[in-house]
Amino acid sequence: MPSVQDPPAVLDQLIQDYFETDHEYFPTQATALGLPGHDHRLEILSEERIQELVGKLKGFQRRLESIAAESLPLPQEVEHRYLRSLLSAALRDFEKEKNHRKDPCLYPDAAFHSLLSLILWKSEPRDVMLENVASRLRQFPLLLDSGIRQLQNPPPLFTSQAAESIRQGEVIFDEMIPQLLETASPGLRKLVLDSVAEGKEAMLRYLEFVEKELAPRSSGDYAVGKEAFDERLRNNHFLTVDAQELLETGKEIFAKYEVQMNALARELGENRWLSVILANKKNHPEAANLIQTYSREVADARAFVLQKNLVSIPVPETVEVIETPAFHRLITPLAAFLPPGPFQKAQKGFFLVTPVDNQAPMEAQAAHLLEHNIHKIRLNSVHEAYPGHHLQFVFCSTLDSDLRKRARNTLYVEGWAIYCETLMGELGYFNEPVSQLFLMKDQIWRAARVILDVGLQTGTLSYDDAVSWLHDKIGFGVPSARAEVNRYCRMPTQPLSYTIGKMEIEKLRDDYRKARGPDFSLKEFHDSFLACGAVPIALARTLMLGNHKREGSHS
Repeated sequence: MPSVQDPPAVLDQLIQDYFETDHEYFPTQATALGLPGHDHRLEILSEERIQELVGKLKGFQRRLESIAAESLPLPQEVEHRYLRSLLSAALRDFEKEKNHRKDPCLYPDAAFHSLLSLILWKSEPRDVMLENVASRLRQFPLLLDSGIRQLQNPPPLFTSQAAESIRQGEVIFDEMIPQLLETASPGLRKLVLDSVAEGKEAMLRYLEFVEKELAPRSSGDYAVGKEAFDERLRNNHFLTVDAQELLETGKEIFAKYEVQMNALARELGENRWLSVILANKKNHPEAANLIQTYSREVADARAFVLQKNLVSIPVPETVEVIETPAFHRLITPLAAFLPPGPFQKAQKGFFLVTPVDNQAPMEAQAAHLLEHNIHKIRLNSVHEAYPGHHLQFVFCSTLDSDLRKRARNTLYVEGWAIYCETLMGELGYFNEPVSQLFLMKDQIWRAARVILDVGLQTGTLSYDDAVSWLHDKIGFGVPSARAEVNRYCRMPTQPLSYTIGKMEIEKLRDDYRKARGPDFSLKEFHDSFLACGAVPIALARTLMLGNHKREGSHS
């Protein structure tokens, strides 16, 4: 062990011990990070296991408190502050809010994601991957039965989401895994199919529990309340504003965009921007061509980033566009991104595109396809791939700091992606007036998320009113609006991260420009920002500008 007279070494050891514990308790996360040795194991979310973890987290807290942050070099002082935030958030989730007792989605989501992390990245030879799939499937009963024992009084919304997620996820048992067995040996095929049967039986038993036992006694509230919401703003995101101040910020931004967009709509011959958006949604590919169209737009965005020399692409990388796995579609109405793990040798990201449900009514199919219009596809390609999420996480793979390499603060992550949309617009990527209006529509939608996030989580806005907000003011179809609000209800402060994160990045860019003077370059700013890792933006500010803080910043 390092000497107490060597605070940097003591902190480094603490961080390594923290991660070893994290891998032990959350092996699926280790798989997603690209770390070997954990692919055969599955999370155990029993009460006993969680209490054991809580004890270890408190031990890490005590060790961290014994290290004086001011005795550390600046990069490690930042790590000290960030680790303190992570430990506090984990203890809140497990000890105070006890999500394992109130979120029935937690257990099937953990099960399905454990398989997806193995199947998508294929980091092992196929036979080894299939053996690991079988191993995790055989552990489904232990995981899911913990949920049956522990769940008490979830919000009705969470209970219905869990049931729907399981129904959609059955395709993994019935189609996805069997398709992987076409070239497997008879022995391996039998092993996997027997494990599929065991895992599916456990999942259906859990579904029966959710629908017949849990649903009738589900009367909890999804809203965390203002106090808990404000605590997340301070601890998770290092913001100094509260929910009410953010609500006012969201309203101001929404109103500003509404004026600008209606003015542009009038130039295009309409009185309201929404009329222009609705008319131009009809410009979309056929359902069968969605993946091909998204792939082409991803390639175009990458070429533009290179042409404009916006940011470095530090290592070989690629993006594959695929259909959103069935179980994930409930909370992914249109598109999402699964980034490469920072320790994965192949920096390959997966761009998930939710296809049209050909079993849905024709009206619903048509409405869904309207959301995959060509303007939205272009925006999504910038947001998810280049220079958005994918490039951001590729940078993480190059970092020396293990803590910052793994950081995933949503204010940073989502703020960067929406900042990239605006940046590409400023540089002419969306050069047609209609495309510019769609860009602004994405901005006003993210401003709406601030309003809805605060309202839903503080209990001042109902679920149905939030759905109506997205439908009436942003033009969402009702199914897509419900899918959006479903996600907002389960992820307090994540929805506001887009707009508020973008604002913080723009403030940091302004201050960095002033500090660098004539030496400022946009590419160098972007490279420096991404080299911080996805820590809270206030900590990225400290890394880039020292301890100076901009007066009036949210950070």
